[in-house]
Amino acid sequence: MGVSTDGEISFGYPCDDDTNLPWDDENYDGDIDEWWHAVAGGEDHKIPVELVNYCGIEYPMYAVTVPGIGASCSRGSPQVFDPAKLVATDEQIESLKAFLDKYEIEYSGEPQWLLTSYWG
Repeated sequence: MGVSTDGEISFGYPCDDDTNLPWDDENYDGDIDEWWHAVAGGEDHKIPVELVNYCGIEYPMYAVTVPGIGASCSRGSPQVFDPAKLVATDEQIESLKAFLDKYEIEYSGEPQWLLTSYWG
């Protein structure tokens, strides 16, 4: 099995190493899906953010981003995309901030477009 290196574009906030993410406690062991299931009260509720690992499988670093508006591709697999479609609406931005505020996840300033890589 080989190692993949992926390029990623997302819109949101990168977390620092010391950012406290509510799903990182001993009850959920970093599993945002399990945490969200417990918090939202069922599987019918879609997680309102996307968690992007922008480092690697062995040393994950995360960004909390607007879901569904980014892009990624694997090494050796160029992907054509239309940068004009990389748009975050005011509603999406406010929803992201509201999530971060509600669950006390630290951030500063406005969300940004992030060009990241992933090794794993």
